[in-house]
Amino acid sequence: MLALKLGNSLVSSENTSSSVYAISLDGTDEYASADSVTSDISTATGTYSVWVKVKSHSANGFIMQSRNDTSNQIQMFFHDVSSEIRFIYRGGGASTIVAITDNIENDGNWHHIAATWNTSSNRLVIYLDGVLKASSSTTLGAFSGSPSLFDIGQNTADAGFFNGGVSNAAVFNTEVPITDLWVENQSPLDLSGLSGLVGYWKFNEGAGSTAFDSSGEGNNATLFNSPAWITDTP
Repeated sequence: MLALKLGNSLVSSENTSSSVYAISLDGTDEYASADSVTSDISTATGTYSVWVKVKSHSANGFIMQSRNDTSNQIQMFFHDVSSEIRFIYRGGGASTIVAITDNIENDGNWHHIAATWNTSSNRLVIYLDGVLKASSSTTLGAFSGSPSLFDIGQNTADAGFFNGGVSNAAVFNTEVPITDLWVENQSPLDLSGLSGLVGYWKFNEGAGSTAFDSSGEGNNATLFNSPAWITDTP
């Protein structure tokens, strides 16, 4: 099966729907950056979707985040002390948090994480493998300005590096139903063509320092400090 996937990947690594490769981040200095996507991200409503394999952490490990400054950011990360995945909407210095309390650190499995935000309904939600794990209706803080940075694998301050595998990371400027993002007992769905998709990095290239954007928006990501390309995929 792997040989078949590898053969198919030679045709077009950017458009292959199945996961041939993923990246492994070392938790020390490796990450991906796609700052150009920030012009398409809506702070009013949106969705993060990503597959991760969480390895051991000794500090918080950031999975995905867009931010303007320390008071205005939208973050998904592994919280080391509590061993949970947290999603934070921070606007004007006021933070609202939802969390997955299942401990998936170092369990050896790939997991799908999705989170959405909507400032009109003041709602955050987070899902683990298609199951709603937490939601909040707390009034969200007013996001000041627009995001200027977007990173996968760090907190943009040369710290908070994620340790583990990352595959099929996507960001939308709309709330996306979980049924469009995840199906039980299936490999990652091909999200190409879904409404509101503004950044989609399958990490299917297998070599190099560029992760191509499969959203059609041209927001390619640059890989820093040589993350490993791996064939251990979701």
